[in-house]
Amino acid sequence: TISGYTLTVQAADNGNPPRVNTTTVNIDVSDV
Repeated sequence: TISGYTLTVQAADNGNPPRVNTTTVNIDVSDV
């Protein structure tokens, strides 16, 4: 069985204009 997760992390500051950075992390979990 192979399961996977996709995490999307978004970081933003309170500036004007705000800076936004989005990172997508893929995690594969293998059940051997």
